[in-house]
Amino acid sequence: VPAIAPRVAQLSVFQRSAAYVLPRPDRPYSAAEQDAMRRQPWRMRLRRLGIYLHYESQALAFTRFKGLMRWAVGVPFQRLLKRQVPDAALRQRLTPDYPIGCKRILLSSTYLATMARPNVALVTEGIRRITPAGVETVDGRLHPADVLVYGTGFAATEFLAPMRITGRDGRTLDDAWREGAAAYLGLTVPGFPNLFTLYGPNTNLGHNSIVYMLESQIAHVMRCRRAMQQAGATALEVDPGRFGRFNRWVQRRLTATVWNGCRSWYIDARGHNPTNWPGFTLSFRAWTRWSSLSAYRLSRPLAEAPGLPDAVELREPASRTEALVAAGLRSLLRHSFRLLVGPPLNAPLQRGLAAADALSVAETIRAKVERWSLDQTGVTISVGVASLTPKPSSGWTVLIEAADHALYAAKERGRNVCVLAAPGKDLPQA
Repeated sequence: VPAIAPRVAQLSVFQRSAAYVLPRPDRPYSAAEQDAMRRQPWRMRLRRLGIYLHYESQALAFTRFKGLMRWAVGVPFQRLLKRQVPDAALRQRLTPDYPIGCKRILLSSTYLATMARPNVALVTEGIRRITPAGVETVDGRLHPADVLVYGTGFAATEFLAPMRITGRDGRTLDDAWREGAAAYLGLTVPGFPNLFTLYGPNTNLGHNSIVYMLESQIAHVMRCRRAMQQAGATALEVDPGRFGRFNRWVQRRLTATVWNGCRSWYIDARGHNPTNWPGFTLSFRAWTRWSSLSAYRLSRPLAEAPGLPDAVELREPASRTEALVAAGLRSLLRHSFRLLVGPPLNAPLQRGLAAADALSVAETIRAKVERWSLDQTGVTISVGVASLTPKPSSGWTVLIEAADHALYAAKERGRNVCVLAAPGKDLPQA
């Protein structure tokens, strides 16, 4: 709009909804600055880091503390609007009526000033139809036009359209995403081996560079490729359980973000947000770089399986990093965690005491049941496990008596006992 307005006699801007606008701090680097960064590359890296951290810090307001948006966006927007648009009525029409950040925030130092130009008209009425003479709005007014410029937004939730991708058993990705697009790390979907979708579901941002997210994803794809080569696998597929847990976590986190406050192109028709990442780009890079590749199933066709053309052999990731991390975790559990919360005795002694105790209790229950003269076909007793299957007539009484005796025997030996009862129609209060 700022580029078109000075070149036309009249410009009508049809606004569906107002947008929050912040200044864009872009400027050309001077020749001296370029020369300094050429001679001292650390200057360029330092400036790049400063830009990254400036925008990365905004994730706190977008995803954690929504109240910060008022000060980070609301106050600068109102200041810019008041400075560039003198007309109070026009300022009102340019002020959004939804929570800050719920829809995309625009970066422009000239957009609001352009709306105040005498040859620019802001139209907020809905469009009824396009005619040969121009655009007719719902109030019956015709806005003459020689040229129409479409800027109608995005279809961000329609992933992969119009491509058709088919996975295992003939299932298409459209079918898999019928209830909303989702992918592990925005990359992989169960049932679609060796498929990676860069800039896939829930990798969009409202605060920083998408290029950084894409670089993180590409590095993860290369990790997976190396793991396949080292394991001799021909197929890589994400585990459905890990896929499900990851995406449930993403959606839970999204409920606390600014994007959960209105309808926008971030949200699909079901109210599902398949577009945005609910955190920092640095945390996403950590996920893609350091998360375990055990989330994937590696496989290759099993040639030694006559009559089973679809048989596959599962392979473990042969990554040295994975092996070192796993060994470190085992050592930690063995030498510290077990000492703090583990059993006071070693495993063989614990099993011996438990078996002796179970035998004593089982014999006690057997004696109790026999004294009640219950038909032996209705009772099953084994060492370590005592389960009773009594007849409806007198079985509940025997079960309660036997359990009581077991509790008494356990108390005498200083043991803890957990009694699980399943109430039924014969004894609701069991």
